[in-house]
Amino acid sequence: MQKLAVTVFIVLACVLAVLAARHFFFRYKPLTPDQSTALRTIGKPDMPVWIVEYFDYQCVPCGRASELIDELLKKYPSRIYFQTRFFPLQNHPYAFDAALYAECASEQGKFWEFHKSLFSNQSEWSHSQTYEFKSYFEKYVKGVGLDPKRMESCVQNEHTSGLIRQEIETAKSMGISSTPTFYINGQMVVGIPALEEVLSRLVVPETTPETTT
Repeated sequence: MQKLAVTVFIVLACVLAVLAARHFFFRYKPLTPDQSTALRTIGKPDMPVWIVEYFDYQCVPCGRASELIDELLKKYPSRIYFQTRFFPLQNHPYAFDAALYAECASEQGKFWEFHKSLFSNQSEWSHSQTYEFKSYFEKYVKGVGLDPKRMESCVQNEHTSGLIRQEIETAKSMGISSTPTFYINGQMVVGIPALEEVLSRLVVPETTPETTT
């Protein structure tokens, strides 16, 4: 009887472990390229380092993190699979609109151009007067060669704002409350110092920057 009880306990423990692993995988895995973040992804899913960033366009540290990630992607193009996820914070009044414009830029195949434009000009638009920020966004739209009419239609579409809200709710369900927050190979990493520490172990262990031909 005692042996039977031990066997049952072991079986139940194994089942619970499998269920826990499945829960973690399906809750935290990055979206696959055929889903909504496909145009906000760099690299291939078979790369050894997966980075998912939850960010806010009005967040100053997010701008610094963007520069750091850009440098790493250039140095190690065959090691990193990178995804972005929107998480505009409520205390940043223009962050949600910035995410809307960026999502609409992705529909025209120019997410990364607009993404970089928002961060490189962050000090310009993020401190502007109410509603004045949209005139800056419209300037960036023209600057990266987007169709203004298509952008306006997309920004006003409830489907677009719904996508942003869905990403926000997903992030909250994962316990994310600040930006920038990263998931690096499934490990939550909050803030730039922690990001640099983890990436120094995963991306550059005993390697030199790659060269592309």
